[in-house]
Amino acid sequence: MHTLMSNTPVTEALRAIRERAGVGVREMARRLGMTSPSSYSHYEDAKRFKDDYLPMSWAIRFADALEPSGVDRTEVIALAGVDSAKPPPDVDERISQLSPRRKEMLMSLLADLEAAEALDLERQEKASGDAN
Repeated sequence: MHTLMSNTPVTEALRAIRERAGVGVREMARRLGMTSPSSYSHYEDAKRFKDDYLPMSWAIRFADALEPSGVDRTEVIALAGVDSAKPPPDVDERISQLSPRRKEMLMSLLADLEAAEALDLERQEKASGDAN
C-alpha cells in the first residue's frame, strides 16, 4: 500500500498533504459534504483503507477540497496511481485511434447531443420570452 512516487502508504501521504495545508479532519469532512469526520478519516487510516491507491473519484474530490488551501491538484491525483508527468492524450489523438465504425458512432452521438442542446436552448428562449 504505497504511493506512486514513494514508499509512503497512500493513507499517510494523504494525511501529510492535508496537514501541510493546515486543514483539520473535521474541516476536510465539511469541505467534502460529509456529516461525520470519521467518514473522511477512513481514507487516512491504514487499518481501514487497505488499497494501494485512492479511487480516482475520491482523489478528485480531495483535490477539489484541498486546492483552496494551496495544494497542487496533481499531488493529490497522484494518490490515485496516476503518473501526472504524462499528459493525457488530446481528443483529436484519441479520435484518430478509433476504428471507422467507432468514429461513426461518436459522430452520431455528437449530432444527437448537439440536437438536444439546440432544443434545450430553444425551450429556454421560449420560456424567457413567455416570462416577459
